[in-house]
Formats: sequence, structure tokens, C-alpha cells
Amino acid sequence: MEQEPDDDTEYSFGVDYHAEDAYRDLTTRRQAVIDMGRLMAELTIPSVFPPEGYHTGDPLPGNNQSLGSILVNNLASALMFMAFPPGQPILGFQPKEYKLQADIDKDPELWAQTQLALSRLEMAHRKRLQATPIATTYTGYLKVLIIAGNCLWKHIKLNEPTYHLPDSYVVKRAQSGLPLMCIHKECVTFMTLPKEHQDQLREVLDKGDLEKKKPWELEVEVYSCLKLKVDEKGEPAWLYWQECRGVMLEDTDVETDFECPPMWPGWLIPVYGNDWGRGYCEEYRGDLYSIESLASALNDGAAAAALSLLFVKPGQTSIKQVREARNLSILNGNADDVSMFRTEKTGDLAFVDSREEKVAKRLGTAFLLNSSIQRSGERVTAEEWKRMGQELDKAMGGLYTAIAQGNQRVIIVRAIRLHEAESSQLPKVPTDVVSIEVVTGIDALGQSTEADQLKDFAAAGLQAFPKQWEQQVSVNDYLTRWAAALGLKPDGLIKKPQQISQDAEAERQQAMQQELISKGTGPAVTGIANALAQQQQGGAGGLDPSQLTGTPQPAPTS
Repeated sequence: MEQEPDDDTEYSFGVDYHAEDAYRDLTTRRQAVIDMGRLMAELTIPSVFPPEGYHTGDPLPGNNQSLGSILVNNLASALMFMAFPPGQPILGFQPKEYKLQADIDKDPELWAQTQLALSRLEMAHRKRLQATPIATTYTGYLKVLIIAGNCLWKHIKLNEPTYHLPDSYVVKRAQSGLPLMCIHKECVTFMTLPKEHQDQLREVLDKGDLEKKKPWELEVEVYSCLKLKVDEKGEPAWLYWQECRGVMLEDTDVETDFECPPMWPGWLIPVYGNDWGRGYCEEYRGDLYSIESLASALNDGAAAAALSLLFVKPGQTSIKQVREARNLSILNGNADDVSMFRTEKTGDLAFVDSREEKVAKRLGTAFLLNSSIQRSGERVTAEEWKRMGQELDKAMGGLYTAIAQGNQRVIIVRAIRLHEAESSQLPKVPTDVVSIEVVTGIDALGQSTEADQLKDFAAAGLQAFPKQWEQQVSVNDYLTRWAAALGLKPDGLIKKPQQISQDAEAERQQAMQQELISKGTGPAVTGIANALAQQQQGGAGGLDPSQLTGTPQPAPTS
């Protein structure tokens, strides 16, 4: 939860040491990381990490194959698909059972009702996040991580998640890899700043620039700062603020919970003791170089094979006649004087093609290109989820679990906090009795698995104790838990105990009335029907009173 700061002096990196100074000092440690990231981008998707000073439309480094792009796109899509599975939970609210046990003992139905409420809350968050570009932005974020190994996730407004390349921020980490500070630099058009920030910066900006430059031409460098704070009790939190020209911009300083920082400098392959990590493509740099070189050789060979040149010996055969001749023309000369240029490289190109196929197969395995498990649609089976997750962990050397519990957790929890702040009617998660667990595509099956377990439990119970089952099990509680596991809204679908009692009482009253009718008025109705039938057949006389009641009447006295 975001809280307003109590002491503005905490929002700095030292006396007379501004964000611009810290950013400049830390840039010397990232150049090798930037160079490697751009090199890997040239072999895969150059537009993901373009050269320095690149503007849209500028030429990018070209390559001879698209396999690198296919590999990165496929792996990023698989990771995003596991983080935001369609129709499946993206997080889980788990009640802390040991804190609720005393209340559960008093009210056994409390546990089912709690799970149901948390399931509905998760669905509300999921539907809201689906209306934001978070999944699309997360895919781009993953591409940068796979190629360059480092990327900054920034989420200030719920509908505006962004990611930023390593050449736009610096980070300082502890030995454990935990970020201690992070500074993001961006050029912002002055006229797009809030009015209070414009008024604040007019005092420090060059008056010549303010007067000569057009409003849309004047740009300022804004530094977004993140710093770790640890209080006296050892509880960590994050301090966030923005600076420009050494001045902290008004109303940009906030303190957030440790689990949901506004910015997060993510890394893919951690290098503990260093500030920057490594990319996934760097692990397969040799094969990426090979596939590029082999593809280049095949392209050159194809160009040579497509080259058509005719050679004519000087003599009886006329070069002009050969050049101008049409089909089925008759010429003077000797056919042996004309020959076609041949590369004679068929065997060599076949070897290159075979080599390229082997390298592509290895890369396809590492980047899950050869996987047939993932398919589009909401009805992906549990076995498919399980196998896909196993392939991810196997191919990535266990990195998938680190991604899910590291970068993915921070991103999801931050989005949940922003949604809570946006909606005043949305209940906030009581973190003292409920823990937030970010789930993956495999873990998302947890609720579905629980539903299957409830179903098996009921089947086994009915089979073993068919007579005692209904007496021992609360059907209402069972159905409530099942609905919670499936993510269904049971309102109006599952009857409450009071409604069940009322319906049972109504059925009992109706049964008693039916019994009274059948015993008391049944003979009378039967008598009337018989009398009417006799009257229609005989055509005489009225109805005997005894026929109306179905009982014999006493004879009249004289």
C-alpha cells in the first residue's frame, strides 16, 4: 500500500548528491552489458535493442535468417502464456489457516465461505487486468530479458505499464541480488509535464531556452528514483520520487510496500555480487553465431546457383545470333561452342544445409520451438500445462521458476495494489490473515485440481458409505467449496441453509394438504362422477344425495 512520506530528507542519495550525479557514476558499470545486449539483438531481433541514437525508420543491422526472431518470440510467448493463462487464475489468495482455526472451530462453514470470497476477489482483479495492456507489455519485457538479460519494469498508473532498455537506467544491488537503488532517465517534453512541475522548473531552467524554443521542442531530463528503506524494526520498504535539475518534483514522493515497488530492475540470469545479469541468448551465443554464418553461406550459394551465364567460343558461332535467337530458331555454328556457367557446389551446399538443420534443432529445443504442447484456447488440459511447465524448466535450466517467483510476482502484486487504489468499492486483501501467491500456468491448476479432489472425495465416500454419506457430509459446504475451486459465482445457484429449511417446510405442508384431499374429498368427487355418468346413460332422475358424498344416506321416515 502506498503511503505518504513523513520525512522528505529520506528522498535523496545524499547531501548535494543528486540523482543525476548517481546516474552518471553508475553508467560506467553497464557498458559491457549494453554492448552484449545489442550484439545478441543483431542475431535475433535487432529492433528489440537497437543501436544507440536509433530513431524509428533508421536502418537496423540486417541478418540472413529469421530463426533467431522466431526463437525469441516463441519463448517470450510461452512465458507470457504461463503468467497470464486464459481462463485461469493469475494469483491466489491463500488464507492463513492457523490464524483462522479458532474461528473455524466456532463456525465450520467459515473456511468454505472464506475461500469463496477470495476466489471471487481474484476473479475481479483478473478481469480488470485483462482490460489493461499488461500482458502485451509483459511480452515485450520478456523479449528484452531473453536477449539482453536486463530490463526495467515501470508501473505508475494501472493502465500504463511500461518497460525500458538497459541503456536508460542504472541499478545498484546487494550481494544477494536485491536492488538497493535504481534510477531511470527519460527525456520528457516540457509542455507535457503537470503545470505545478512546469512552474517549479522554470526557476532552474535556462531562460533563453524557455524564450527561444517552441513548447514542443523544449525537453528536460527527468530521473525516476527508487531506493530501499529499512526501518528500525528491520522491515523493508521502497521510496520512490522524481528529480529534474536536482529538484525533487512535487507530489512524486511515495513510500510503498516491499512487495510492490513502482519500478523493478529485472534480470533473467542472476550474477550475484554484480549489478547486472545475463541474457538467455548469451547462453547459446555459439549456435546463434553458427546459424547466422550458415544462413549467410546458404544465401550466397543460392545467389551463385541462380546466376545464369552463357559462354561462347569465338569462331563459327555468332554471339549476336545466340543473344538474339528465339525459341526453335535455326543458327549457323556449333552447339559445343556454347556452355553454361555452373557453380559445382551442390555437395558443399548440402553439407552447409545439413549443418544448419542440426544447429536449428538444438536451438529449437532450447527455445521450445519444437514443442507441440502449447496451443491456443481456454480449454488447455492439465496434462498439457504440466508438460509445458516441465519443458520450460528443463530447457531453461530451472530459470522458469526464478522468473515466476521473481519478476512475475513483483509485476502482478504491483498491479493488484494499483487496482485496489483505483476502486474504492473493491475490498483490500487483509495481509495479516491472507497471503498473496502469484501462480503460474501449472500452479493455476491448483484450484482445478482441488475441484477434482473434491469430486473424487465424494465419489469414494458414496461408494464406501452410501447410507451414511448424507448424514456425515454437509452438502451446502461441499458445493460452496466446489464452486470456489472452479471460480464460479454461487449466488442464486446454491441454496442457503435457511432457504433449504423453508423449501422443506413448504414441501411438507403441501404433502399434508394432498393427503387430506385424497382421504377426505376423494370419495365425494368419485360419487359425483359416477352419478353424472348414470344420468347420461339413463336420462332420468336427479342425483341421489348419497352419490354426492360417496356414502350411503339413511332412509326417510314416514
